[in-house]
Amino acid sequence: MIKFKCTQCGEGMEAPECLIGQKLACPACEYLRKVPKTSPKPRPATDGQRNFASQLGIDFSEDISFDEIHDKIDSFQTIRYFVMAVWLELTKKKLFESGIQEDELLPIIHRILADEDLAAQILKFEEWRYDKACEERNRLTELRYEQIEDEDEEIDEADPVLSIQQLKVSVKEFPDYTLICGVLLKEWYSHLPESLLSVVKEFFE
Repeated sequence: MIKFKCTQCGEGMEAPECLIGQKLACPACEYLRKVPKTSPKPRPATDGQRNFASQLGIDFSEDISFDEIHDKIDSFQTIRYFVMAVWLELTKKKLFESGIQEDELLPIIHRILADEDLAAQILKFEEWRYDKACEERNRLTELRYEQIEDEDEEIDEADPVLSIQQLKVSVKEFPDYTLICGVLLKEWYSHLPESLLSVVKEFFE
């Protein structure tokens, strides 16, 4: 089996050797990509990626590829944003305004990533939440266009709002949300310093 990527959108593709030279439609964007003779050699990770991953405490092998380490960093950052968003929703304060330091946050993220099932659910949820944010941004943009009388007036499109609180997450649309938040709160309750336990303790009573 030959593995390669769509040259249009970067989606991973694969095909049997008997299809070498023929064109296949990308499953993501439907761009016709010619099947190469061999699977391309993975691009090695850059020094910048390795240094950044090391700062985040991410484990990786010496021969890790560019895409593999990129996915690890991306997953870490996604979990990080989720943790911060849930904290904002529950406490009405930004995480670092609550007295939590970066060195206290990193172990929490790594413990979540170690639970592959939980991490997968959070990543899935964040993808869904981002799509919802983009839909809302597009809806508001269309409304602004409809309200403008002067066609020459420029419109600044706002970035997608990713606050769980502002999006008013529907448990019905994503039933695992309650479970994810429950596990996350238990994580905080079990590992936060004594001085910070009072911030989340009320959510277990």
